[in-house]
Amino acid sequence: MQLIGYDGAPDASGPPGSDAWGWAIEEAQALEEAGLTDIAAHLGTLDPTVGHDSGLYYRQDRIHSNLLREAITGCRVIAEDNPKSDHRPVVATFDLGPAAA
Repeated sequence: MQLIGYDGAPDASGPPGSDAWGWAIEEAQALEEAGLTDIAAHLGTLDPTVGHDSGLYYRQDRIHSNLLREAITGCRVIAEDNPKSDHRPVVATFDLGPAAA
């Protein structure tokens, strides 16, 4: 499986020409500058969410949070046996104890 990043380097950040695919570097940077954390990137869980049928795997679906980074405890992509969409669901877990402090 070849995963392609924003800069064309192999990773799971985004597809080649990502601005044409609906997820540009500028949008990701704007969310980060606004104080939102890309949960999967923070945890290093960059599993692809699309491309499983086409063979061009990349991570398009993301969860962002403004909780303290210490509150982020997990994130995963759910692989379904009979998917209803070409996008796989993404779930995140949080420990709200540190976030409330």
